Amino acid sequence: MTTNVKQRPRLAAATDTKWFVLAEDTPSPISSASTHTNHVQCITWSLNNKFVATGGLDGKIVVSSMDTSSTIPIIDEGEKKPIHTLAFAKSTGILAYGSGQGTISMFDVGAKRVVKTINGFNAAIMSLGFDKGSEQLVFGDRLGNVGLYSEFEETTSHLQRGPSAAVCQICFANEKRNLAAAALEDGMVNVYDTARSGHVNKFKHHSSQGSL
Repeated sequence: MTTNVKQRPRLAAATDTKWFVLAEDTPSPISSASTHTNHVQCITWSLNNKFVATGGLDGKIVVSSMDTSSTIPIIDEGEKKPIHTLAFAKSTGILAYGSGQGTISMFDVGAKRVVKTINGFNAAIMSLGFDKGSEQLVFGDRLGNVGLYSEFEETTSHLQRGPSAAVCQICFANEKRNLAAAALEDGMVNVYDTARSGHVNKFKHHSSQGSL
């Protein structure tokens, strides 16, 4: 599991219970930590590259500072409530994370508290993604639902209704802010136009779970 940092030759990766940061010109990790007691499931950078957030099968979310090497434990709900997905907003210090009960929490890293909770569709949240302006959040769940939350309207709507294969990854296009893509466990990749009520293009690229 890896994630790239924009405008910097650095890569964050996770294996087992440990995460680490690699630089393009350095063969050894320039930063690393073991902040989980069970496998890390997701890892993401903040927009300013100052924080790395990780979520694991141990039910923990930890935000680590690249400047001070300190850690901020956000939640610790135990292994019965694993964390499968995290996403930093593109323009703010908000970290979104999904629960096994189908809710999404918005955590303000600066204030160190949850500032908003969004209701999904009563299934475990498996993937999250903000648009470029952090005005829209797309999410996918274990039952194949794909949802769209509008920050401006404070509403949640369906882009795809389950049941179908679980939505393992989801993201917005970098430039065309209304286009979102979702990879499903059955190998299907769907593209949604959020400005056209979820108009869908479907692609069968893989025989099993795909990634974006």
